[in-house]
Amino acid sequence: MENISAVELRKYIKTEDGTTVLYLSGRHLSKVPEAVTDLKDLEELHLGRNNLTELPTSINKLKNLNSLDLDENQLTYLPDSIGDLKELRWLRVSYNQLSAVPTSVQQLKKLRSLYLDGNLLTDLPEGIGDLKELRMLSVSNNQLSAVPTSVQQLKKLRWLYLDGNLLTDLPEGIGDLKKLIRLDVSDNPFTVDGMRSLLLIVCVSLQWETTRVTFDVVNAMTQCITPFSE
Repeated sequence: MENISAVELRKYIKTEDGTTVLYLSGRHLSKVPEAVTDLKDLEELHLGRNNLTELPTSINKLKNLNSLDLDENQLTYLPDSIGDLKELRWLRVSYNQLSAVPTSVQQLKKLRSLYLDGNLLTDLPEGIGDLKELRMLSVSNNQLSAVPTSVQQLKKLRWLYLDGNLLTDLPEGIGDLKKLIRLDVSDNPFTVDGMRSLLLIVCVSLQWETTRVTFDVVNAMTQCITPFSE
């Protein structure tokens, strides 16, 4: 199937609620068929659960793409050209082997949901704060030791998942995210000072009458307190 023609590939395209969708998930692909990038009208592309090790730079030809699913592959990087997908609103790259996020991601001004769980990320680009439309940011189970302060610029953010990382504290500005309804920082090795900053974030967030924040911090508190109770 990796050498399929664009004509043959169009047989797999579906129209759902007026959206042009191509499902190629779970097809044991080791590379993206070249013909995919010839489908200029494509709006959703599902490539999850394959064996992809790279995404072609020509992915930027899909100018109408608003949803891209790359979950559960073997990707070690994303091409800079992904920043050319100006219509992209949903990007899923969870459970791959990414060690970094390209700075070009900050060009995705319409992005609403970004899933990066289960990779090898040690940091996030500071430019992530430019994603003003972002509602969901999920970076669970990586190796993050810090969260960029620019996250506080994501004024429309509603869900922030940072559990299962190496965080010892958080930027206090997260408490100013008035739309935030879920913050998960469980399973992180917070220090005592880090826990103080986390509690400050909770206190600040509780000031917003329109916001009800659910905090998953029990495990973080347990890991912080246990060494002092032994």
